[in-house]
Amino acid sequence: MRHRLSLDRINYLMVLVLLPALAVIAARLSSLRSTLRDKRRELTHALAEVQRLAITDELTSLPNRRWMIERLEQEQRRCDEGDGLFCVCIIDLDHFKLINDRLGHAAGDRVLREFASRARAALSARVMRARWGGEEFLLLLPGLDATASHDSVARLAMSMAAWQVDGQRLTFSAGIAQARPSRPVDETIAMADSGMYRAKDAGRDRIVVAMPTDDASHTSDFTLVG
Repeated sequence: MRHRLSLDRINYLMVLVLLPALAVIAARLSSLRSTLRDKRRELTHALAEVQRLAITDELTSLPNRRWMIERLEQEQRRCDEGDGLFCVCIIDLDHFKLINDRLGHAAGDRVLREFASRARAALSARVMRARWGGEEFLLLLPGLDATASHDSVARLAMSMAAWQVDGQRLTFSAGIAQARPSRPVDETIAMADSGMYRAKDAGRDRIVVAMPTDDASHTSDFTLVG
């Protein structure tokens, strides 16, 4: 009996000792779980930010060329399946090099940011915008044919009517091309680019649309008109 009482006492004392220790361990584990959740959340946010930066132009905060190429390829696949109509527009700011040369690159950067802001405000939310490179921007206009796309880009041009830089009105030249099923999207981009250069050659501050002829299976079958 005395031996049993001793064991009971020992067990009781062990419980008295272990319970606080277990409570400390439990609290520590809870703290670690909370820390791990915070770290996991921070890591998720950091990865999301890295992914955002990978597809965003740092200067203008618009999507970059990489992002736009993926969207263009997606739209072309839909077009190939008969489920998508879209146009591509390439915009180049007129006389941008003169702004950089006369006023400096900081002024040029401000112009690019301001144009990006105006493109967001003036165009429909469904129009996808990206900085294509330098002073060039690319618009993807889903669900719009060449005529409707021209009207949309013309509204952007009108929004710039009162915008002056160093006393000179800032304008842009643009080329628009409508995608077609089974035609590589690179060809549509090249046609829009050709239209933009045709607008430059015609005096700038205008929009040129690549209009299809009766047989529009190749780039050479398109005539550029203003």
